[in-house]
Order: sequence, then structure tokens, then C-alpha cells
Amino acid sequence: MRLPRANKGGNVRLYATMEVEPDATEEDIKKSYKKMALKYHPDKNVGGDPTFEEKFKEVQHAYNILSDPQKKNIYDTYGEEGIALYENGMFGEDGELMKIIPFLESPGLLACFCCLLFIIWAVLVLIPIFIVLKVDGAVAWNWGVVFIPIWIFNFVPFVYVIFSTCSNPKSGVSTMFQYFSLLIFLILLCINLETHRWSWVVTFIPIYIFEAIHLLKKFVQARKSKFAAAETSGFKTFQFGLGYFGWAIRKVVFALLLIWFTGFLVAKIDTTVTWSWWVIAIPIWVGLAYKMFITIADGSVLVSSTTDQEEQQSRQSITRVISAITAVVMIFLMVLAILIVVILQYGSITLAKAFVPIFIIGGLLFCCICCGAPCILCCGAPQMEGEDEEYDEENPNPIVRNHKLLEAGPSN
Repeated sequence: MRLPRANKGGNVRLYATMEVEPDATEEDIKKSYKKMALKYHPDKNVGGDPTFEEKFKEVQHAYNILSDPQKKNIYDTYGEEGIALYENGMFGEDGELMKIIPFLESPGLLACFCCLLFIIWAVLVLIPIFIVLKVDGAVAWNWGVVFIPIWIFNFVPFVYVIFSTCSNPKSGVSTMFQYFSLLIFLILLCINLETHRWSWVVTFIPIYIFEAIHLLKKFVQARKSKFAAAETSGFKTFQFGLGYFGWAIRKVVFALLLIWFTGFLVAKIDTTVTWSWWVIAIPIWVGLAYKMFITIADGSVLVSSTTDQEEQQSRQSITRVISAITAVVMIFLMVLAILIVVILQYGSITLAKAFVPIFIIGGLLFCCICCGAPCILCCGAPQMEGEDEEYDEENPNPIVRNHKLLEAGPSN
């Protein structure tokens, strides 16, 4: 079963804005943009029509999406909701995860994906369990055995790195270097925990390399040309009132916080400083608070950046979901971080008690995957001949269709 295309009577607003057909070629879109940009340019607004500027921005927004093959494909398939998710990085930094989606159109491949997700989550749950058992002295395993779930899970980022390198060699090479830096760090960490062969400064050398590459990638992404493209995309972000500089700061802030935390952590465990663990964790508190603030601010800017009522409602629903998910994740991470700091600072509770939130959330998510996978497969089953076409014509956008199914509720 193929996912229906949204331009089959669905999301064609951007094509209508550009005054072209959904099957228009790249050259047709470019010609139409030149004509309409000239027509609605502010310099041509002799009569002072207030709609000229808004129309000019709409044309720029439509052209920015339809002239980019990747964004155009996302829009054709998932509409502007998909573009909003892409701009928020839901499909990877370069949208490379979009290439996986067509493979999930087949029920058989979707079933394999759900089974793989089930196995991955089962392995992830084992990681904190093994660490807790070792640290609390419940088992006498060496650290190589404790890290077994981590070695197994490493297969997932390895596949992603190979896929990313093949789809985009330029950014893929740096991603590969980052992956192997983390892998080497895990090996050194395992050896050092077992034998205490090196100082922690030496053990963290691969992390320094990882963070340096990460920061360089963020500086590359913060180029002015990228900012100009983002400004014409129609999906505005909060910039602290600083324009390009605020946008550039946002690109590098988490990379800088990671460097800050690593420096504090290494200094503490190497006994270079005697600060409390509450001080060492300052970058974590700042990062969590910043992430929550910026998610809410982005949602507000995104909704207010358009005057179209229908698009405002669509963006509002997306931002509410993203804000709710972010709030739940941030609260969970904050509670977990506080418990770990309490253990390290005071030793008043065991690590097993601190990881109770992980075990509870992990168990709930595990149940959701077990229950959700059959539902996904059931909903993704092929329909009767003729029924599928009628369904697609009514709700061609898969995201809108899923919203309508949820609103309708279970049938009697």
C-alpha cells in the first residue's frame, strides 16, 4: 500500500500561490516565481495596497519550498505539517530520514520495522538495569559484560552513519568520525572503569574530538546564507530580537553547553576541583530550561508569523503537541538528573532508586510499543478495492487523515 500523495486534491495551496499545477516542472516554478515576485514586489506597490507585502512573503515562502526537491517531496507527501516537522529536525539534520519512509509503505516492511523497534527498545532498557546492578554491587560482572547492551545498541547508530554517508557524503564523513569517536570513548571508558589505567582526561580525548566536530558543524550551519534561506521559508523561529546573531547563537548553544559540562565533569572526577555536584550539573539545568523556553517561544513565533486562519490552526496544533512532549521529556530528565546528583553528592539513596523513573517510563513505553505495533499494522493493512480511492480523495493527507480518525473515535 502506498502512502497517498497530498497533491491529489489535498495540500495544493503553495502551488496555487505560485499559480502553477502540482505537476509543474522546476523551470515552470522558477518562471512563475520571477513573474509573481516582480508583480508583488514592494517597489511595485504604487497604490499602497497593504496586501502586497503579505502576498510577496507568501510567494517567497512557496518558492523556497517548491524549488527545493527535498522540501517539495515532503510537501507533496505530508503537506505543510510535514514541512513544519522537517524544519524542527524531525527527519534528521539534512532530512536523510525521509528516505526511509517510502520503505514503510509496505505492510511487510512496516512489520519488520516495528519488530526492530521492539528489539532496540528492549536492549535500551537493559542498559540502565545492568549499570545499576554493577554499581550497587548486586553482580560481580566486569564492565565489559555490563556494556554488552551498549555494544548491541551501537549497531543502530552504525547503520544510520552508513546510510547518512551514502545519502550525503559531505556531512556523512563528519558524522562517521563522530560515531567512531564515541565508540572509541566507550571502549576506553570500559577499560578504565575496570583497570584505572589512564587518567580521566586521557579517557575523554575521543569526546573532545566529537565535540570539536559537532561545534564545527554547527558553525557551518550558522552561515548567513542558511539564515537567509530560513527567513524566506515561512517558518520563523525565536531569535532573541537579535536577527542573524540570535539565530546563529541558537545553532551553537547546545554544543557549547556540552563542552561546558564535559569540562566540569572531567575536572570533578579527576579531582582537579572540589565543587559540589550541583555546580557540576549547572550546564544540565541551563540546557533543560533553555530547551523548554525555546520550544514555547518558537511555537508562539511560528503561529504568529502567518495571517492565514487555516494555517494558523494547523501550526497551533503542531506546536501544542511538540510543547507537551518536550515538557514531559524535560521534567523526566530534570527529576532523573536531580536524583543522580543527590546520589553523587550525598550517597543517601541507591542508584536503583534513582533509576526508578527510567524503569517506569521505559516499561510504559515498552508496553506502548507492544500494543501500538499491532494497531499500526492493522491500520496499515490494505483496504478493499475501490474503498482506498474514495478514502484518499476525501483525506489525501495522511497526517490529516489520522487526526480525523482520532477525532471520530472507535466505531460501534
